Amino acid sequence: MEEAGQMLDVETFIPLLPTVELNKQDRSRAEIASLYSWRYQDLGNLGHVITAHAYSIAKTGLAHSFQIINVDEFEGRGESTPTAYFYQNMGEAEYAVALLQ
Repeated sequence: MEEAGQMLDVETFIPLLPTVELNKQDRSRAEIASLYSWRYQDLGNLGHVITAHAYSIAKTGLAHSFQIINVDEFEGRGESTPTAYFYQNMGEAEYAVALLQ
């Protein structure tokens, strides 16, 4: 019964914890960031994302800003979940690395 009381105490204070929500990003092109902007209210880009030359040029050989990669089986394995809520597909990872080398 004591454990239940301790859990109640913790749950009482959870809403009081401050949260931080991403509102600016600086790791991808603006059009790529727009793919996940639905998750973040008023997501914008830091200035260098708009002005830096590296963010405005395409990767050689790619027709679009982003590509969808689907590799079902690679060396007998497809998508796997080594730990809870973590998904990986080594075939897709190897393909992406080879594509950008």
